[in-house]
Amino acid sequence: MSADAYFQLNESGKHYDWADGIMLRASVHEYEITKVADKPFHYQILRLRQYIHDRLYEVCNTETASTICALVLNDKSGFDSDTISAFNALGLAHAMAVSGMHVAIICSALFSFLTLLKVKPRVRSIICIITVLIYLCAVGFAYSAVRSGVMIIIILSASIARRNADPLNSLGFACAMLTIINPFAVIDTGFLLSVTATLGMILMLSPMFRFSMKL
Repeated sequence: MSADAYFQLNESGKHYDWADGIMLRASVHEYEITKVADKPFHYQILRLRQYIHDRLYEVCNTETASTICALVLNDKSGFDSDTISAFNALGLAHAMAVSGMHVAIICSALFSFLTLLKVKPRVRSIICIITVLIYLCAVGFAYSAVRSGVMIIIILSASIARRNADPLNSLGFACAMLTIINPFAVIDTGFLLSVTATLGMILMLSPMFRFSMKL
């Protein structure tokens, strides 16, 4: 696509823009779309995402379809400003965001299904890793989803290599990778909440388990 655009830097909130991967903001006045023969691989993933989006709106009512798209595909375009404001006022804005829980549920369900089919352990892990990567691409690599995805990939890779993966090391590696790619991720609220919540669960799991065994 070729276009005439006017670029501007958002000085007041530039660091939050940078945390979301937005370096500049622009307004496009004239544009021309040119078809390209060779399309990148992620284009096919985005086409699949759009197909799922369209099918949901065909089989469900608008309210249900927009909610599913927000929860599963990280697509909030179906919500109007009043709905988003209502979620924010109720403190439920996080409920509309794709999180590590979504990645974990999808991977666990697929892993269990492949186990029922008696697929070999290494093949199961490879299929799950590929599925996680495709899903991360489909949801736009949201921080919480990427954090969970990287941890799951490390754990599955360890099982392929017949090694044990340490949760703290996996979390640390995921954080290091995200901050190397985008250092401004450390001021993103979603990233901070995702990492600290996961760290809390990892650190409290053993003490809570020991406490429950004493009851």
